[in-house]
Amino acid sequence: KLAERLEKQKERMQGLLEEERLNREKGDYVYANYQRAGEAIALAKSGKEGELEKKYGGKIDKKEKSAEVDL
Repeated sequence: KLAERLEKQKERMQGLLEEERLNREKGDYVYANYQRAGEAIALAKSGKEGELEKKYGGKIDKKEKSAEVDL
């Protein structure tokens, strides 16, 4: 019974390590593109949809109060 529990814990640990790696990659990407993301957010907040679309290929959804861009 203890061996089964240990095996489950090892499997869970592997899953958590993989999740940590993926989240670290995402965080590194955001950090590397921090300035561009900030600019895109500023454009979205100011409602400059044309400039946002031209510069980042993004769009603003006023109904959902969201913006989507490609960094």
